[in-house]
Formats: sequence, C-alpha cells, structure tokens
Amino acid sequence: MSTTIKNKIILYVVSTILLAWFTGTAEGVAQTLRQELADGVVLNVHTEDTELLEGSNYPQEVLQAACSAYQEIVFNQGFNRQNYTFACASQFFAYDSDQTIDIYLTQVDGPYSLCQPQGGLEYQASIYLPADYNSYRERYNITDFDSELKASLTHELLHIITYSYNRNMETTAQSKNSITSERWDWYTEGLARYFEALVGYRDEFLSSGFRKNVGDKVMVYKGGVNYFLRYPDRPLNERKYDFALFWQYLHRTYGMEKIEQISSQFRAVDPAVCSGQQAMQIIADTLGVELNVLLQDFSLYLFEVSSLPAKKEAGLEAVSITKFLSSRNQRTQDSICSFGFDFYALEVDKGMESISLSTFGRAEDLNCLVGIYSPSAFQAFAATAEDLGRIKIDAREFPQGSKIILMLSNPTNQSISYNITLD
Repeated sequence: MSTTIKNKIILYVVSTILLAWFTGTAEGVAQTLRQELADGVVLNVHTEDTELLEGSNYPQEVLQAACSAYQEIVFNQGFNRQNYTFACASQFFAYDSDQTIDIYLTQVDGPYSLCQPQGGLEYQASIYLPADYNSYRERYNITDFDSELKASLTHELLHIITYSYNRNMETTAQSKNSITSERWDWYTEGLARYFEALVGYRDEFLSSGFRKNVGDKVMVYKGGVNYFLRYPDRPLNERKYDFALFWQYLHRTYGMEKIEQISSQFRAVDPAVCSGQQAMQIIADTLGVELNVLLQDFSLYLFEVSSLPAKKEAGLEAVSITKFLSSRNQRTQDSICSFGFDFYALEVDKGMESISLSTFGRAEDLNCLVGIYSPSAFQAFAATAEDLGRIKIDAREFPQGSKIILMLSNPTNQSISYNITLD
C-alpha cells in the first residue's frame, strides 16, 4: 500500500473520530462509543459503569488507541489479505458477519480478547478492558498509560485479526481446554507480544518472566524475550510470549510481508497432528531457506543482539552460556531440546588440536555455528558433520588465546544428547 493511501486512511480515521456517538445518556445507563473505519470495520467501545468513568476521557482514549492499533496491524503492517483479514474474511473458514469489534470496559483483571462462535463458521469478536484502569495500572506498576493502552489493544486486535487467518492456530477461551492449546502460543502470543514492541511499548517485550517453586509445583511466567535468553534450551511447545524474539528476527531479516504470508500458510495446519517441526518447516519454506540454516542464523542473532558489544541492544540480557570450557582433555555431556539452543564459551589453549561434538545418533541433526572473536570483528561459520556420529573442528586454525562461542541448535522434534571433547 502506498504512503499516500495510508495517509488518507489515517486522515479519515482522525477526521471521523468526531462522528462517534453515544447511546444512552441517563445516569448509570450503559453507553457506546462507535467508530467506522475506512475498510468498513466498526469499533464499538461499551461503557457499563458510567458512574465510575464520570468526567473521564478513558472511553474516547480507548477508541482512539484502538483505531490507531487497527491501522498499524492492517494497513501499516499489511495484514489485509483478501479472504483472510477481518474486514473481508472467508465465509468458508471463519468470519464475523457484522464486521464489528466490541470493546467492553468492565470488571476484569486485565485485557483479553474473545472470538465467540455464533454457529457454523461465524464468530463475534470482542475485547475486554478493566473499567477501573487506574487501579489496574497501579497494580501492575504501569507508568506510561498511553503506550501501554495502545500496546494492549494492538496485542488483542492482532489475536482477532489473525483468527480469521488461522483460527486453527489460535489459543482462545473456547479452546483452552484442548490438549493442543499450549502448542501454538509460540506463534499466537509471541507474535502479539512483538507487535506491542512495534507500537513503542517494550516493558512486557523485555520481561524476564519468572520460574519459582510453589509447594510441589513450579510456577512459570514466560513474559518476554529476556526469559528466552535466560532459558534458550526449551522446547518449542513450551514457548509463549518469550518467542517474540524470533518474530523480531524474522521481521528484521525477511520483512513483515513474510510474517503475514506465514500466517496465511498456517491456515492449512491441523494442530491435532501437525508437529512443531512441520510448522517450522512451513516457515522455512515460505522464507525460501533450509530449516537448519534458519535456526543457525537465529542462534547467531540471539548471541549478537544480546551479547556482542557492537550489536547488543538496550534492555536485552546476555544469552545464558550453557558452560565455559577451559582446558584441554575436557569432556562435557549434555542434551538439547527440540528447537532449543545451547551456547558454549571457550578459549583456545596452547597445544589444543580439535573440538569434537559427538551425538548418540546422526551428527548432522545437530546444528553447530562457531563464532570467533578477533580484535576487530566477530566471525561465524557452520561446522558440518564429517561422519554420522561426529562434528570435528580443527582448533589449530585458531590463534592461541582465541575466544570461541559454540552455538548449537536442534531443528528436530526430538531431544539430542551430545558430548563435547577438547583435545
């Protein structure tokens, strides 16, 4: 879409915001603020407790932020594919017949969205926000109201818009009891969290989350990308908001148009039988790269943006190093999860001849990138298997004292056990 058309749409939204109207004016009666957008989609903001919001501009601010969020997703980022996007969804897949998104300011703990089935393939889209937003902000220590509100609406609107792309992938209230409900959060929640950062709110994107023991259970909140960097070796089906870092990498490397295309390709996926490897293969095929190359490149990206001084981004923690290898004749054994990442650091000692990785299976199933520090640069190359059981790196090619990073990734559905030996 051209810049001129985008500007006209923005102008249309801003100028017609004045056309919004209220229904119900008596004290305590529910009120609705309405806005029709350029593509025919209607946003309604419903106020149930007017006494709580008396004298407040909160409903108007919600409507304006929702218009801006919709503009960002559909027009600026290109989620407007015919027969996929909310405004012109396929009636043979999933659609909202009145093309209306209802936003309710009500008694809820935090923002969430619903695509409620209405019979057949039809659904009704809605978003719920706390009516008492000041208490919500205080409870979660939110200081930037405008940015957080737009980010929350962007997050929830993306869920609604991608629902008509690939409702089969979406984790929604009506499918949370499904045995597959957790399996696709790396896409649905990871991408939604990345969109929060795209519109300028990075607090949740940068979250480290937490893992803590509560009785005999472990509570885990995978809040943002620093959780990923702390725990890089986790299987794909356990990823959630933390996988936003992968979508940032795809956006910067391949462009948002490819992410939109991937979202449309996911419509054909049957979550009941499709594995994470098959879903990731769809991504690689859409990008036109080999899956193992995609993961190798992403492992390098993880290290560079978190740990390499020349490229390190503000707010990112250094990726966790699995182990520091420090001497000749050292051997370490470990395993790497399906679609997990391990990082090793070592320094080349005098007399060191080789670095060997052996697996209990096919060595070519384990990706290994070798990163080398020099005074002026950081270079990386792929180490390939010389036979079915071993990857061998000639340490004699590196000057004594060279600092090496081994970046391992697993592009399979199975955990891989391996040994690293320094000779």
